[in-house]
Amino acid sequence: TGKYHQVTATYDGSYLALYLDGELESAIPFTGKMRTTALPLFFGQMWPDNAQYNFAGVLDEVRLYNYALTPDKVKALYLSNSTTATQRIPLTEPLRVIPNPFSHSIQIEASAWKNEQGILQLFATDGKKIKEWKLESVGASSLDLSYLPAGTYWLTVFANGLSKAQLIVKLP
Repeated sequence: TGKYHQVTATYDGSYLALYLDGELESAIPFTGKMRTTALPLFFGQMWPDNAQYNFAGVLDEVRLYNYALTPDKVKALYLSNSTTATQRIPLTEPLRVIPNPFSHSIQIEASAWKNEQGILQLFATDGKKIKEWKLESVGASSLDLSYLPAGTYWLTVFANGLSKAQLIVKLP
């Protein structure tokens, strides 16, 4: 409801811990290796192709560490968080890709970012980065993607500390 929260989960080989806004909410004893899965890592989605359990909100500044954060580090990260309740993040400004689906080239339209420099990244749906471009004007960019095989891709734009993603479909 318009309020940001920082959620942090840690595992140090002895405990699984869950923090909310820098404060420990829950911890349970757990030892051994974390279980693995053949499924890709998803944030905000429980199962691929099943929207029933999807997170209904916005995820921002997601981080993964290859070590367990200490409680002091979790608190320090919360206190130094760069997103505050007073910042206005233009979540209503869509990243428009025209046409979508496409056969050869696309036009990106994002009027709020028309004069912003940024980075555009193209990913396969398995998360593999295909290409990256540095753009002088994010909001008015045209790309020739005729070399791509038919399929579904993620197009992600990073500019002015914000990001937007759009699923795009390349026709045969």
